[in-house]
Amino acid sequence: MDKLRFHHLKPTPGSTKKKLRKGRGEAGKRGKTAGRGTKGTGARKTVPAYFEGGQIPLYRRIPKLKGIGNGPKMAYVVVNVSDLQEKDISVASIDIGTNSTHLLIAEINSDLKSFSIKFTDKSTTRLGERDEEGNLSEESIQRVLKTLKRFKEYCKSNGVNQMVTAATSAVREAPNGRDFLNRVQSDLDIQIELISG
Repeated sequence: MDKLRFHHLKPTPGSTKKKLRKGRGEAGKRGKTAGRGTKGTGARKTVPAYFEGGQIPLYRRIPKLKGIGNGPKMAYVVVNVSDLQEKDISVASIDIGTNSTHLLIAEINSDLKSFSIKFTDKSTTRLGERDEEGNLSEESIQRVLKTLKRFKEYCKSNGVNQMVTAATSAVREAPNGRDFLNRVQSDLDIQIELISG
C-alpha cells in the first residue's frame, strides 16, 4: 500500500460547493444583472455603505458642538498718548492661536506719540489639538502654560506696564475652553480675552 500523501486528502463529498459565477454578461448562467435588477443602488456594487440616497447626510444633520460663549461684551476706553503721565511706557501683547503663541513687547513714547517694537517671540504650542471628545488636550494645555509662564518672565524683565492676552477660535470653540481660561487665571494670574470669530 502506498503511503498517504497530502495531495491524497480531499474534502468530504457535499461539504463544499462549486462557486457560482454571477453577472458575467448575457451569456452567463444567471444573465446580465444576476437578479440585481437594472436601476438603483441595489444594482451597483461600488455604492458606499453610508450612502443614504441623496438627501443631506447624517453627519451634516446632527447638531454640532457649540463650544463656549464669548462671555460679556468687552468695553473699550479711549486713552490718548498725550494723557499718559509717564514719558515712555512698555506694553505687551500675547496672541494664543491654534498652532502658535506670539509675544510682542512695544515701547510707547508719549512725547513723540509713537511706538517702537522692543521684543518679539513665538512658540509652537499647537493648542488646536483635541481629544476624542473635542476638548483641548492636556498636552497642548501644558505647552501653552509653559509658554505663557516664559512670556510673563520676559515681560517682567522688560519692565512691561500693561499686558494684554487674547485667544482665538481654538479656545472659543472647545467645550473645555472656559476651564482653560480659569486655569490660566489661577496658575499664572493672566486674564485672557476671547476674540469673536
